[in-house]
Amino acid sequence: VPRKLPESQYARDAEKLISQIRESLRTSPVSDLQRNAVEAQIGQVPRNVEQALHRLDRIRKLKKIAKRSPDTQNLDTIMDDVREMEQRVKAELSRMHETLLTVPVSLLKIDVARNGRGIDRIVEDLSDMNHRLGDVAESYDDLHEEDARRNSAAQNLGA
Repeated sequence: VPRKLPESQYARDAEKLISQIRESLRTSPVSDLQRNAVEAQIGQVPRNVEQALHRLDRIRKLKKIAKRSPDTQNLDTIMDDVREMEQRVKAELSRMHETLLTVPVSLLKIDVARNGRGIDRIVEDLSDMNHRLGDVAESYDDLHEEDARRNSAAQNLGA
């Protein structure tokens, strides 16, 4: 497991790992249905990683703006929310990387005698990973909407 990847490396590693997963799938004794399920999940990964990286960039820009804000009344709360969201996105990227690392190894271990039960777990892990990245996106949107409401309320009080 890598110590700490630069965020830009997640997208490059995801592409390489997906390529290895696809290569492993070609020689794996899994059924076409299971192969298609894995392909469907890994097909979502690059887009989800790019969205998470974009979200992380937007969060960091928001953090810089918030630090310059003259509104010190809500600043601590906003900064706590922003830091929490940044940590969640980074944690999900790290979990995604770890999950992708385990898939090629797991595919190599799948045994025909197990009737592909191991592949069902892989599909479930990939699906969970994609859902978590989606949940992080929704949380960011909620934070962004809450920040906009706070700013609007502060402007109304100042007017």
